Amino acid sequence: MQQTGAAARQVVGQVAPPVQNALARVLPAPKQPQMQGMGAATTSEQLAREERLARLNIPATAGERTKNLAQQQFESEAQRGVLTGVSEDTKTKLAEQIGGFKANQKQSIVNNFERMTSEVGAEVADPTQARQVGKIVDKALNDEYTRKFNTYKKLYNKADNSGETLQPVPYQSLLDFINSKTPTQRQKLDPILDSVAESLAMNDPGKTGTITVRALEDIYQQIGKVQNSANAKELKQMITQIGEGAGGEMYQAARSARKQLAKEFEDVNRVDKLLTTKAGYEDRRVALDDVFKHVVLDGSLEEMRTVTTLLKKSGPEGRQAYAELKGQTLQEMKDMLTKGDQMSFKNLNTLVTRLDSEDKLAYMFGKAGRDQILDLRDAIKDVVVKQPGAVNYSNTSGAVLRGLETLQRLPINVPGIKTAAEFARERQYKKQLEKALEQPNQLAPTSPNKNALAK
Repeated sequence: MQQTGAAARQVVGQVAPPVQNALARVLPAPKQPQMQGMGAATTSEQLAREERLARLNIPATAGERTKNLAQQQFESEAQRGVLTGVSEDTKTKLAEQIGGFKANQKQSIVNNFERMTSEVGAEVADPTQARQVGKIVDKALNDEYTRKFNTYKKLYNKADNSGETLQPVPYQSLLDFINSKTPTQRQKLDPILDSVAESLAMNDPGKTGTITVRALEDIYQQIGKVQNSANAKELKQMITQIGEGAGGEMYQAARSARKQLAKEFEDVNRVDKLLTTKAGYEDRRVALDDVFKHVVLDGSLEEMRTVTTLLKKSGPEGRQAYAELKGQTLQEMKDMLTKGDQMSFKNLNTLVTRLDSEDKLAYMFGKAGRDQILDLRDAIKDVVVKQPGAVNYSNTSGAVLRGLETLQRLPINVPGIKTAAEFARERQYKKQLEKALEQPNQLAPTSPNKNALAK
């Protein structure tokens, strides 16, 4: 074999430079003595990558760990089955070998997202389960609203039964506000104005200028049922001012409960949209499939906080709903990465960067959880993002193959050169790929903090 290799190298000197370069790449070269202390250097960046990947149990090729361009080019050509100068069978076997490695790598990344989803306590969160997550959040919010509304009604009924709601209160300020609007505003743009005026007249047939607290509360409820009224909020605020100090202690306690209910649910746009339907329709203003997007992805941190704070305070059902939102956030990241034919770091990074810049990661997962998500993001970048030029889809390596084929057609009588050259290339590629897929020997890495994301 050594003689054959020497003979082949003699041929290299007789052919054109492109063919010389091709053979120099694939034929064994004489070993040169290595100078002491001149072994392959391992940079601090490489060590950091290897530690991060090992800690997250994500296998990586030599090219991904070292970021060496030539190594990444070789791994890319092997994976795509375009290595030159070997049989199609060998190309296929090498491509399958690295393909299996990459599939295992992808699964290891997915496992990290699944582990974190489990750590936050999510049970159904999944890219395909957005509607189910929406149902869980919707039920928790509606149950909490109903509980607090019932508490208010009990207090009000108690005050009503005691006679406190029979106290008369003046309503002229309401009537003045309504009369300040034009006929078009009252009749076409916002009919609730005339509706309230009619209710005031019905409850004061003697035109005394006063109605009972009970009647005032009924009008408040009437306004609360109207959607998309430009004047509803101001009307309700005026009624609240009219009732200030009226009745007795029991009625004031009921008013306080009603005010808190409105503050948490009705006066907060992000929450109110989740609980109400479109004006004149039974359709939800936010579809169940869009609840996660409405709460987590859209709007500011403060808007998200208005919903999640309610969930966290509303008992086990609400806390589970919040866990599902956190789990769905992680699943959304996974989906951004894996939903295409190739893993897309760009899509993942866009989502993670946006959530982090809005401080939503730290809010939802705590500092330790946020750091773990960013750590996984960086590890994914290590294995997905290649050096510029590492993936060559123009197949310029075909020039090397054509050079080899030209050499094989040369009328030079070197017995066995074709078989020996091909054998040498196959052996070299196999060894090179095996080496590329070996994982560095390290001490057992520190596992990610268990439940670091549970907050």
